Amino acid sequence: VSANHQFFWSFFPRALSRSPQAFQFVKEKSPRSRRIFLFGESAAMGDPEATFGPARVLEWMLNQRHPDESFEVINLAVTAINSHVILPIAREATEFGADIWCLYMGNNEVHGQFGPGTVFGQSTGNLGLIRSSLAIKRTRLGQLANDLSGLFSGSSAQSAEWGGMSMFANRQVFADDARLQGVYENFRANLVDILSAGLAANAQVLVGTVAVNLRGSSPFSSEVPASLPAEQEAAWKAHLEAGRIFFEADRFEDALDRYQKAIDIFGGHADSHHQLGECHWQLQDFAAARKAFLQARDLDGLRFRTDSRLNDIIRKVAEEHASPRVHLVNAEALVSYNAPNGIPGDELFWDHVHFRFPGAYLVALAFAREIESILYSPETIKGLKPWRSLGECAQALTLTHWSDYQMTETMRQRLQEEPFRSQRIHGARNARLRSELEQHRMGISPEAFPGQQKLFVDALKQSPDDYVLRDLYARFLISHRRTEEAAEEWTQIANQVPSHLMAHYQKGNALAKDPARAKEAETSLRQALTIRPATLHILTALATALSSQGRHDEALRELDKALDLHPGSIDTLLAKSWVLAQANRSSEARSLLETARRLAPNDPRVAEANAGLESR
Repeated sequence: VSANHQFFWSFFPRALSRSPQAFQFVKEKSPRSRRIFLFGESAAMGDPEATFGPARVLEWMLNQRHPDESFEVINLAVTAINSHVILPIAREATEFGADIWCLYMGNNEVHGQFGPGTVFGQSTGNLGLIRSSLAIKRTRLGQLANDLSGLFSGSSAQSAEWGGMSMFANRQVFADDARLQGVYENFRANLVDILSAGLAANAQVLVGTVAVNLRGSSPFSSEVPASLPAEQEAAWKAHLEAGRIFFEADRFEDALDRYQKAIDIFGGHADSHHQLGECHWQLQDFAAARKAFLQARDLDGLRFRTDSRLNDIIRKVAEEHASPRVHLVNAEALVSYNAPNGIPGDELFWDHVHFRFPGAYLVALAFAREIESILYSPETIKGLKPWRSLGECAQALTLTHWSDYQMTETMRQRLQEEPFRSQRIHGARNARLRSELEQHRMGISPEAFPGQQKLFVDALKQSPDDYVLRDLYARFLISHRRTEEAAEEWTQIANQVPSHLMAHYQKGNALAKDPARAKEAETSLRQALTIRPATLHILTALATALSSQGRHDEALRELDKALDLHPGSIDTLLAKSWVLAQANRSSEARSLLETARRLAPNDPRVAEANAGLESR
């Protein structure tokens, strides 16, 4: 059984369709194996680096604690999905013999599929219509109709490149929006049906509450008063401004007073509650601070975090269906208990919901404890050694300074986009991430290469079939320009897991500009396209491999396909200019680079490409 990258065409426009993590497992598990499925969204998946996400931590911790058994944790979580998508995933999973289902979901209910803040097609609160629509889209005819609808309607969502959370920056849904009631009702119904599917599959079902960043993530969007008398509105603004000035002067009691007065005039402004919480924090009233941060989260107009109502639904559904096979895992409580003063912040999260390694460890520990209590007697558990520590887990999973640097830089770049850039805390967070990059910079130096390579090699000797670790090692090698070695690692992964999209793509992309290996690169990239057809970055890499073989006209045809998918793709425009230059069509190459410069005037890659063209 392996990942199906076309499964999500029923839920996303194809250009925006998300891909699952690569996985492969034998349908009929061995008698001594314990199979666990993890369902959820990007936080459960382990974004920005699933190698260090909850699934990997959970699997390692259980196997270390119970070495006489074999635990396999299959990561079925996917970026940008919600309960409407998780339900059909769960129903398909019923035939694969998992002993335990772990559910950790709730962050995308408003802005994900069919939610009032979605960009993935139509929003509707009618659950019957949603399920009928999905049933139709699961057919080939329905998918064709969906694609044609986007084509003829000119829908930007149908043709756009994936833009992360910036796609939702103008899709506010405030706390008083009547459509939220439908969100909560649909989430509850979907959760109940997922539980039922798990029970029908004879699995133990663990339902987790969802932890989010409270202190370290100020609201993305705050509602402003629309109908206050002018005098009250002026007073509200004056209190907010005075509060800001007092806070910056470390006059926290005065700031608290002014923020509270502003809230008394208009209580719907999310960020004023967050600022109130910061005042309470500075004054060491942590119970009041937590209450204010929770309120700020619940009032946020861009609702990318599981709110109080959704977590209450998770608790109530688990309680109402409580049985020897349905269990509540209060992950939110465990994360809060281990956070400074009981309020989760940037020490556990990269952003609003995505975990740093300590946060992933805590969520995995919450599920691991419950799994252990299900499978083993209290007497057996009492005789075990303590759970392995955070540091031991990091070392075993090969968390190095190189990995820390890569994750930090990925998140630093992501957080330059909207809606992160408009958060009040953006400047302070950006400075902190830059400081962290300097701390980890040693990890990308040539001097650090031998020691870190040895860690990878030793780990792979212990677990030669660990294709997740091998992929991380290949990316480590390619970052140090060890292209041949990286290609060999990706070859091994592709042989072991033929459906591993990224192994085929990354090998092909790495070798595409080498004329001696370009044919091999072409083979890998065409295999990637059989797994996920008509994919922008794969088509672009394939064109490079074709041009390296002197097949410039074929390369240009592939690039035109890619530009049809997204006309403004800088990567594709740069690739096309490179192919034109290889074909000695320099004037056309310069024209394309000028187009790229107009679209992305500050992109250093454009200037670099232009300099390369002029030096030919």
